[in-house]
Amino acid sequence: MGVRLLVRSRDRSEGLARAIGSRSWLGSRRGSRGRQRSRRESATNKPDVAIFDISMPSLDGPEAARQIVKSVSQTNVLVLTMYDSDPLVQQMLEGDARGYILKSDAVRDLVTAVDALRRNKTFLTPKVAQLVLKGYLDKNKKETCRKMAVPV
Repeated sequence: MGVRLLVRSRDRSEGLARAIGSRSWLGSRRGSRGRQRSRRESATNKPDVAIFDISMPSLDGPEAARQIVKSVSQTNVLVLTMYDSDPLVQQMLEGDARGYILKSDAVRDLVTAVDALRRNKTFLTPKVAQLVLKGYLDKNKKETCRKMAVPV
């Protein structure tokens, strides 16, 4: 049985289409506008995985992820974006996204990411995992130094 996907991305790159088309996945592949439509389509289609680009117009990434998961609890959200900042990754993970993939890594990692989320696992590309780890360690270092009154 295929994986039901909901894909919301302005990027219709050949690589992304090839990766999605190479598997027996079902679901929408066309871009849409806004969180209302994404939430409505999630509730109607009940996708296993919702892939969306957080830079889409009128789409607040963390809030959209929360609303999709709220409307269809079995849907796992995979963020596909060009933005690689730790604060943004943290916001998306706090907003109930289960995976975060950079567009530059999509051809290599998209199939693996969707398979992981389909099995209710999380997925971060190595580059994103490094960002999260660095952010975590930097935050802990600053907190430790603050508690010890040591200048950073």
